[in-house]
Amino acid sequence: MAEVENRIMQTAREMFFRYGFRSVTMDDICRSMGISKKTFYRCYSEKNRLVEELVKNTTEGNLSDICRITSQSENAIHEYILMMKHMADFFLGMNPVIFYDMVKYYPEAYGVFKQYRDKQVFQVVEQNLERGIKEKLYRHDIPVRLLARLRIEEISMVFTPEIFNRNEYSIAQIHTELMKHFLHGIVTLRGHEAINAYLNVHETEN
Repeated sequence: MAEVENRIMQTAREMFFRYGFRSVTMDDICRSMGISKKTFYRCYSEKNRLVEELVKNTTEGNLSDICRITSQSENAIHEYILMMKHMADFFLGMNPVIFYDMVKYYPEAYGVFKQYRDKQVFQVVEQNLERGIKEKLYRHDIPVRLLARLRIEEISMVFTPEIFNRNEYSIAQIHTELMKHFLHGIVTLRGHEAINAYLNVHETEN
């Protein structure tokens, strides 16, 4: 049964991320997998539980990736840029409606995401800022907790259609540009040089 649950979760993830939570029914998932609804209901009694479990698994997996990136990074800026690239890959191909669906129709799942964002991700951002200050890559006078909260709110902004035109920019593009803008606003001259080195940017004066 565990194998079937894993297959359902993988199929649901692919379909939800492509079409959104609300548009995909349990019948759609069963047809895609070629299994009966009876088999499906043995694993997940209702769609709300499946969505909540998917969000929980996704956030746990993402946190594991972030911890790996932190341990492998050379310094705070290297860590930040690796996370930026990781998140761009994560958002690639994701339907932006997924966040709207979660907020409006799946409060339990949104609660899981919100707790992850406001606690674990906040802590990761805060620790990165403190690390950068110690390494003299970030300005020593930045208000760490205030900027960590700003960075967290930017994550939600990515999914807000009233702010960004989805026909013009993808989620991955929006998130990457916001992260770049944030980083350039907190670095020292040494940090600025490190950004250019990691991103292979060669600046010239016009």
